[in-house]
Amino acid sequence: MRKIVFWLHLGAGVTTGVVVVWMSFTGVLLAYEKQLTAWFDRGAFRSSGSTAMPLEELLRPHAKPNMNVVLRADPREPVELTGPVYLDASTGRDLGKPTSGARQVFQKITAWHRYLGRDGPGRATAKLLTGVCNLAFFVMVLSGAYLWIPRKWSWQHLRTVLWFRGGLSGKARDFNWHNTLGIWCFVPLAVVVAGAIPISFVWASNFVYRAAGSPVAPAAAPPKPAKAVSLAGVDSLVARAKSQHDGWTIITFRLPESEEAVVPFTVDWGTGAQPQKRGVLTLRRDGASAWEGWEDNTTGRKLRLWLRFLHTGEALGLAGQTIAGIASASAVVLGYTGLMLAWRRFRAWRR
Repeated sequence: MRKIVFWLHLGAGVTTGVVVVWMSFTGVLLAYEKQLTAWFDRGAFRSSGSTAMPLEELLRPHAKPNMNVVLRADPREPVELTGPVYLDASTGRDLGKPTSGARQVFQKITAWHRYLGRDGPGRATAKLLTGVCNLAFFVMVLSGAYLWIPRKWSWQHLRTVLWFRGGLSGKARDFNWHNTLGIWCFVPLAVVVAGAIPISFVWASNFVYRAAGSPVAPAAAPPKPAKAVSLAGVDSLVARAKSQHDGWTIITFRLPESEEAVVPFTVDWGTGAQPQKRGVLTLRRDGASAWEGWEDNTTGRKLRLWLRFLHTGEALGLAGQTIAGIASASAVVLGYTGLMLAWRRFRAWRR
């Protein structure tokens, strides 16, 4: 059994190792994407006062159909419109678009992470390739944990695979690093890699729902194009959304197209990527409302959301992102040392 698992581990590593290393490296670069984007994008765009002007007045010169509006609890933060375009929350002055390029840089890194930088017709093929390689990586993580188990439980056998040893080089060093990093990063790496599988494959996403005993979520319908915008009563709707949770940090909504339109507000009291700290408040101008929080989701939906944001570590906040980043960095070393061990094995076989 051990020999079968070993060759499965080796074969998966040799065939997908280069792509896995690349995805892990770009994953490290994306570890703090949201924080860095916010710092570069909005760092120079600060509101001039502490008193916000009425939203209806602020949005009127810029309102367009299907426009999204993002409000943040920090009074220094600008109002963000689709684009993104930033407005001074106190004066309504157009602060312009971000010029740092950070957003564009991270978009390119994400494209390389998910699609190997491909555009056009080749993007779907590249996404399938990265998905298959990620699935193979998950097999490597599980099989590697099995292979790590020493044949004999003694300190002499454990010390070579449990911690880093100095003074090693070549095969001995690669073996020590591969085993040490593999066992210490097993849990976070398994979670990060498993979280990407439902993102890559519809069947995997559906499996999550079925495994939890929940009905499969229907595909999201594309938003209907709006032809007009109605700002009447927006301030009162926003006030009701803010009162839904005293500790709110971010509120996002789309401008309604008529006075009769239903307006969903996403109310977030976390970092913006913690599904357990987010809900949707649906409001009408006649006073009707409906709240759908984390507790209202099915078990399958909860599990699917957790997997999505555990992939980046964001579900656990900054600490989770740091752990995911360390696991991704370890995966780069695991991939390198694994390929080097395979290369040395191949050369020995040739000799």
